[in-house]
Amino acid sequence: VRLVGTGVDITERKQAEENLRSLTERLSLATRTSSIGIWDWDLRTNQVVWDDTVFAIFGIPKVVPMAYEEFARSVHPEDLAKVEASLQKAVDGKTQDFVEFRIIRPDGSVRHVSSAQGAVLDEQGNVVRVVGTGVDITERKRMEEQIEASKAQLVASARLSALGMMAGNIAHEINNPVGIIHALASDLMDTVKEDGASPPRMVERNSSRIRETAERIAKIIKSMRQISREGASDKLHPTRVGKLVEETLEVCRERFRAHAVKLLLPKEIPELSVSCREVQIAQVLLNLLQNAFDAVADQPGERWVRLDVVLSNDSVVISVTDNGPGIPPELRPRIMEPFFTTKPVGQGTGLGLSLSKNIAEEHGGKLEYTEVQGHTRFSLFLPLVKEAETAWT
Repeated sequence: VRLVGTGVDITERKQAEENLRSLTERLSLATRTSSIGIWDWDLRTNQVVWDDTVFAIFGIPKVVPMAYEEFARSVHPEDLAKVEASLQKAVDGKTQDFVEFRIIRPDGSVRHVSSAQGAVLDEQGNVVRVVGTGVDITERKRMEEQIEASKAQLVASARLSALGMMAGNIAHEINNPVGIIHALASDLMDTVKEDGASPPRMVERNSSRIRETAERIAKIIKSMRQISREGASDKLHPTRVGKLVEETLEVCRERFRAHAVKLLLPKEIPELSVSCREVQIAQVLLNLLQNAFDAVADQPGERWVRLDVVLSNDSVVISVTDNGPGIPPELRPRIMEPFFTTKPVGQGTGLGLSLSKNIAEEHGGKLEYTEVQGHTRFSLFLPLVKEAETAWT
């Protein structure tokens, strides 16, 4: 009896298998540690294979393999369409895609999942499987919601701060006309007490002044009520720039006068219109005027703030310039960052310019800082509304 055989050195193969096993173990450990689940969807059998992490994310008993429909039932009904669209995109494009969606666990709790998937091709280039990863991002979503809520609170605080300053402006604006009304009414009463009646001409003159002054107060209150609204949900509509400027000046003009700050205004505002949320643009303009006032209010010598309205290409440019000390060069790149302020502690939230910049961009415009002959200038650019659009609206 003879035995015939062959011998093959399989050392390299065994080493490769050991390396693969070691790599697989490290990958599995890494995915478990980072809470990344791995799944595999076989298009030929319509069955899905999940690892333990994915089952833990979905909170369902382990079943291998599992029908695709079982996965689909776990997806939030409102999100299923976009999940399947993402999967189809990976299949049709033989590529990778990414989607975030909600799932509903058997206990009724809702979780947020992030999935990245890619197509697997056979030798003929046909897509036979889709493999991917799944990550529970519920906590991240919760933190994002908390951050958004905090941002909303900060924005509200900034608006309340602005309204507080506006209330001070209103006190200045109203005290003067109230004083006029009081003086005129007292004059009439004194005349009646002394003479038993007031001359018709005096009654007419004083009554006319009282009516005009009351109308002035009504305009101030109307402007304040308009500007103090939140306005973010308002629809865009064509608005005359002159109206925006006048309503804003109603609530701050007297403050400039009371502090001997010259408010230099254009002799004539061009008959131009912009498509805007009127409240928001008035708030931006008021913020720019208040910032300019703050920049010059405490400095010695001449103090002025100038407002200009010009047409530049297809934009209306509303500029506010002041002769204050200016902004140091090293701080200029940061002046429109959220929470950055050059004002003393307690006098600024650092959100005014940041919010104004966002509002300008939401309107298709921009907020720009420049220096003109050594003076600080902030310019609000807004797209011009064509005459046909204005007439149609």
